[in-house]
Amino acid sequence: MGQTLKRVSRKIEDQGSSQKWLLSYGDSMTNLMTFFVLLVSFSSFDDKQFRKVSNSFTNALPSLRVSKVRSPKEAVVPPRNTADELNKGSERLSLEGNVAGNIQEQMAFKDFENKKVFLVRSERIFWGDGTMLTETGGAMLKDISLLLAAISNKVVVSEYATDPGTASRANGLARAWAVANYIAGQKDIPLDRLAVSDTGMIRPDDLPLELKAGKRVLEIVVLERSLAR
Repeated sequence: MGQTLKRVSRKIEDQGSSQKWLLSYGDSMTNLMTFFVLLVSFSSFDDKQFRKVSNSFTNALPSLRVSKVRSPKEAVVPPRNTADELNKGSERLSLEGNVAGNIQEQMAFKDFENKKVFLVRSERIFWGDGTMLTETGGAMLKDISLLLAAISNKVVVSEYATDPGTASRANGLARAWAVANYIAGQKDIPLDRLAVSDTGMIRPDDLPLELKAGKRVLEIVVLERSLAR
């Protein structure tokens, strides 16, 4: 009996393992994907039949999605202008649009071709009713001094009321003299080129509306050489 069992076990060991294929789940999915790719690649379907094949594949593997087939025309991307026009930049004039703090917005220019007259409301230049300059007023007068330093014309500085019967003339002379001294000190402009006055060359009735709204006006006139003589 013992010899018989030994012979049977020896025969089983000699036969070895069974010659069967073992497929894992990953191998099955790979084979299924390969089959589907081959089916789609080497078969031609109309749109209706292709949707059926796609739906059956999607139902079998819900975690995967079949992308929508696009026509060749849809694959062409229309040309796009990459250099869009900018609202602000070097292609437009720097003075175009609303520029905060621009001296051109705060000053009026009258008779610029003949006498170069600069007009500005006095409350932008002086504190209260005195002769002390505001920060804005100082900056504006510095810009004007750059122009006056580049030319040799005579300059008349006047400060007066928009309504002549409402203020004293002495206050206008004091303010005009303060402005003349400030301009002369910026670029070493000789004082003999500057003159002061309590009456302006522009009549109050001819002033722009935005200046008439204020009580007083500062006027700086650059005379032509023929007028200065």
